[in-house]
Amino acid sequence: LVSVPLTGLERMLSSLLNMALSLPTSKGFTSLTAIISVVAELAGTSLFHGMCPHSVLAYEKASSKFRTRMAEKSRQ
Repeated sequence: LVSVPLTGLERMLSSLLNMALSLPTSKGFTSLTAIISVVAELAGTSLFHGMCPHSVLAYEKASSKFRTRMAEKSRQ
């Protein structure tokens, strides 16, 4: 196994995903929901937008709709 140094963005992504996966799950809030939330949050940063604006914006819109549906479902 070869270890390659991580870039700043990779370190940030790794840290955020580890944090998301360690969140408690309740009321339909799963690890997948946490990961989607992290990615959507990253999509709002200018660094991430500069990398791939069109696909990120489309994903951000879809993630927002998904989070809204999950929130409505958990309230029922």
